[in-house]
Amino acid sequence: MERIIRGALLVLLVTSLAAPLWAQGTYTAVSCNRSDVNAVINGPTHTAVDGDTINIPAGSCTWTSGVSVPAGVGITIIGAGTKDPHNPSGSGLTTTIVDNATGGASLFSFRPTFGASLSRLSSFYLSPQAGLGVNSLAPPITFQGTCTTSGCPNIRVDHLVVPAAPSWGALVSESATLIVTDNVFGVMDHNSLYLDDPNTYIYELVNFNNSAWQGVGQYGDNSWVAPDTFGTSQTLYVETNYFEMHRGNLFPITETEGGFGIAAEGGGRVACRFNTAVGLRSMCVNHGTESNGRPRGGRQMEFYKNSLSCPSSSYPGCWNNGMLVGASVRSGSLLSIANSFSGPGPNEFASLVEYRSLQNISAPWKGCDGSGPYDKNDGTVYASGTFTSASGGTWTVTDSSKSWTTDQWVSNGSPYSVHDVTTGDGSEIRSNTSNTLSGRPWTSVNFNTGDSYQILRSTACIDQPSRIGGSLLSGNPPTPNNTSNGYVYQTPDPVYEAADTGGPPSFAAINSETARIIANRDYYGEVSTSAQSSPTAPFNGTVGTGYGTLANRPTTCTPRVGYWATDQGNWNTSGSGGQGQLYVCTAANTWTRYYTPYTYPHPLTTGGGAPSPPTNLQAAPQ
Repeated sequence: MERIIRGALLVLLVTSLAAPLWAQGTYTAVSCNRSDVNAVINGPTHTAVDGDTINIPAGSCTWTSGVSVPAGVGITIIGAGTKDPHNPSGSGLTTTIVDNATGGASLFSFRPTFGASLSRLSSFYLSPQAGLGVNSLAPPITFQGTCTTSGCPNIRVDHLVVPAAPSWGALVSESATLIVTDNVFGVMDHNSLYLDDPNTYIYELVNFNNSAWQGVGQYGDNSWVAPDTFGTSQTLYVETNYFEMHRGNLFPITETEGGFGIAAEGGGRVACRFNTAVGLRSMCVNHGTESNGRPRGGRQMEFYKNSLSCPSSSYPGCWNNGMLVGASVRSGSLLSIANSFSGPGPNEFASLVEYRSLQNISAPWKGCDGSGPYDKNDGTVYASGTFTSASGGTWTVTDSSKSWTTDQWVSNGSPYSVHDVTTGDGSEIRSNTSNTLSGRPWTSVNFNTGDSYQILRSTACIDQPSRIGGSLLSGNPPTPNNTSNGYVYQTPDPVYEAADTGGPPSFAAINSETARIIANRDYYGEVSTSAQSSPTAPFNGTVGTGYGTLANRPTTCTPRVGYWATDQGNWNTSGSGGQGQLYVCTAANTWTRYYTPYTYPHPLTTGGGAPSPPTNLQAAPQ
């Protein structure tokens, strides 16, 4: 929503006697003005130290520059509360910050290190200055952490109410971002975001990165080498938030795409859970190792117990597209479990995309067409020649000298590609006739009449969905520390999707954009939206996944199929939403517990609802 909600201005007095700089305590700004807030964080009233709490009183204040928390420390900054447009009976005390920092500064910047106290921002209404153009403001909130081999600093962002707008936090054309994180763990909870702007193409709550996992390297490289951390505190949790979009096209909660310069991007790990989305086309997505240049894509995602709905045509962003997409990943691992969908359908519970298999993106990765140095190529030139005609879009090329068998170059699981030797472009072959080859790139490829071509094959693309690990890369362009395999060797890490409900009549739980990522090898999707009625129906343990009570789990199973046991586990302490654990068949007829979600609600949210408005009127430690 565009309107700014204003509360009564409450002016609080601050004593002239500041506490010693080393004294951890609670301090209250004179007002919500940027200068008064900065005075109790960076002086002269007080310079924040690790563990401080900074209270900002009610009022509506416009900021033209931001506040940076001293490096290395963790502090809590709390407003007087918010007035949620969907809860007008809430607290009358509201701290509203209007962002007019057109010089490129973020409103709140945190730079904690591992071992510091929690970095927290809570209980504000944030709004961009009206009338600003697209891409005119930086992301208003940033957390740039420093990790060690022992871990990363913890953050919490909670009880914010935000009307989304395209002026905020541009990372790519026509997109907006509220929060950017790098090298932090923690939680973002009980926030409410609203979008009602037809000019906004993409809006993100958080752009998440883990560029230097365990304090090692850049670009997300070490996060890719490190094992999965599913079900642990070593990720960023986005939980119990509310999102609503009336107008606009795409409104994901999370994405890995931009950060603090390209060296501080990539490798993000995120868990989206127990969120409610109304009118969004997609909820949680990640960027791949492709069009963002050197940074690696998102490393892992957990997506469970979320609710997505598209109630009517008054929500055109999802209604006009005719579907809802829950988790959409362009790289790495994914677990999508027990989400609910309600919309026009057909819906996609999960979408797996490998852009580089469809087109040549950009250096250093380029296309995954059998010619790239980082992919698993088989090294064979299967055919070559010259294009006698070529057309773009859903591309078709012709070599009139050939006489192929229909669909000779179509292979599910290990596809062939056309590599244009002249331009360097390439794309996966989807069909062929006696002398034509066709495919479907995301955008047009650069194939031209008279170009020389080869038919090659890459069996796996670096960082594609369902692949992890490999040689540690470093530098730009990236250099692997082990080249004995001839490529960046990566191992399978299958995607699991189970127990999602609200699916399409013609069932397709997971959509894969490439024949390199196939069912019952790279991903295991549910065979039905219905729970087990017996150990043999509707899931019999041979393909895909099923869900239901542990007693109804099939007694026989094919290796790698999955089963979500709805009556197992005690990780959910909220009293609603149920439990569940994922079991995977690790050998013939042998089930092994594979995944238990992390404690919910997140331990950092302990203490219940929104913090109380500040009552201390002194700038002295309490």
